[in-house]
Amino acid sequence: MGRPPDPPEPESSDPDPPPDEALWLIDDPPEEDDPDLGISSKPLPALPEVPASVPPGPAAMENLRPAEGGQLDLWAPWSTLIGDSGEPGRLSRIGPITAEQARYLADVAACDANVQWRVIVTDQLGRAVAVSRVPRVVSDRVGADGQASLVKRVTVTISPERLSSAVSKALPPIMRRTLRAAVKAAEKARLQAVVDTEAGGCAHTQASPRYQPPPRLREFVTARDVTCRFPTCRQPVWRCDLDHSVPFDKGGKTCSCNLGGLCRFHHQIKQLFGWELVQPTPGTFAWVTPSGRTYYIEPDSHAA
Repeated sequence: MGRPPDPPEPESSDPDPPPDEALWLIDDPPEEDDPDLGISSKPLPALPEVPASVPPGPAAMENLRPAEGGQLDLWAPWSTLIGDSGEPGRLSRIGPITAEQARYLADVAACDANVQWRVIVTDQLGRAVAVSRVPRVVSDRVGADGQASLVKRVTVTISPERLSSAVSKALPPIMRRTLRAAVKAAEKARLQAVVDTEAGGCAHTQASPRYQPPPRLREFVTARDVTCRFPTCRQPVWRCDLDHSVPFDKGGKTCSCNLGGLCRFHHQIKQLFGWELVQPTPGTFAWVTPSGRTYYIEPDSHAA
C-alpha cells in the first residue's frame, strides 16, 4: 500500500502575514523581470543623453506659456526684478526658479493686463508688515506675440531700505507703480503701528465683525504667516484654513492678531483634548501639548 497523503495544514488564525509577504499587501508582487526594481535578467537600456547645462531662463520657460490665461503665482524680490541680485524667485506648484527666469516671467506678465500685481513690504527681518495691490492702467496690453502670461499674479517683496529709493524713469511703468504702492503701504503700516502702541497692543482697527475674514485681511495674514503655523509643517497658507486662535463663538475677533494659517490636519489637532494654541503677539504662536510642553513659532521671512 502507498503512503497516505499528508493531512492539509490548518489555516493560520494570525491576521498579520509573515514579514516577507506583508510588503505586497498594497500592490501585486513584482514580475520576475522588473527593470524598475533592478531585478531584470535582461541588460538595462542605455541612459539618454543629458545636456551639459540647463537652458537659459527664457528658453526654459517658453514651452510653459499657455495659449490663454495664466495659472501660476510668481513671487520675486524687488532686488531680483531690477537686476540688483541673483536671489531666486518662486513659482507656485513648481518651486524655486532662477533670477533670470523670474525676470523673464515678470516682463511677460507686465504686458498682460489680466495679470494681478501686488507688493509685500517687509521689516528688517524680512517679515511682512504690509500688503498692497498694484494698480493696472489701460496701457497694459497683451504683448505683440499675442500670447498670455504663464502667471496670473506677481507678488513682489521689498525691504524697507529700498523704499527710500527714488522712482527712476528707467524702470518699467509697472515697477514704478509697484514702488509707489509699497511706499504708501509702508506709511499706512507705520501709522497703524503707532495706533497699536498707544492702545497697548492691537487696536483692532482692521478687524471685521464677520466670521470669515475679508480679502484684505486674508491677504495680509497669508503674507505674514506664509506656511502653516505648526512648527514642523511647511504647507503653504493659501491652502490652509485661517483659524481663530480664540474661537469666534467665544469672543475671538476676526483680526490679524487672532488669525493664523493652519492646514486642515493641524487645525484638527488643535481641537483635540489637551492641545492649546495661543497667539501672544500678532504673528507669534505658542503650541501647548497635552504633556504641558510649549513650542513657539515666529512669522516666516521673505527675501527682498
